[in-house]
Amino acid sequence: MNMLRKGQIHFDDLQGEKSHGLLGFGAYSQAKLANVMFTYDLPRRLEGTGITVNAVGPFFVGTNFGVSNGGTFGTCMRCVMRFAQTPADAARTAIRLASAPEMQNATGKFYSNEREIRSSKLSHNVAIQTRLWEVSEKLTQAPVTI
Repeated sequence: MNMLRKGQIHFDDLQGEKSHGLLGFGAYSQAKLANVMFTYDLPRRLEGTGITVNAVGPFFVGTNFGVSNGGTFGTCMRCVMRFAQTPADAARTAIRLASAPEMQNATGKFYSNEREIRSSKLSHNVAIQTRLWEVSEKLTQAPVTI
């Protein structure tokens, strides 16, 4: 399941203090969506600087996440991790973006498996991106000047 596509931005609960569904996947999806929205917003703020910004979605990577959990969740994680890509394979996209000459001007995009992909329609909403940036500055008390 692509958690990014399931994400919603809940401005009334950005800290994740309210219920976010089964096992916190709602909060996880919101965080993934927010990361991509920042990636789409930041290049507009950096225009003319020569700095590039992209998001990488490795999606299903074989890590130890959840494998030591007990019960059904742990059993499921141990089973499904066998089908996940290796961390080395997952890193290829980020490495290519950072080092390939043909990618030096790529910015404001979302990549997976070494190719550009389209994220959810919501992730491209400029008004929500801007609001998320402004609320984040306020919450962190760290305004960004570019």
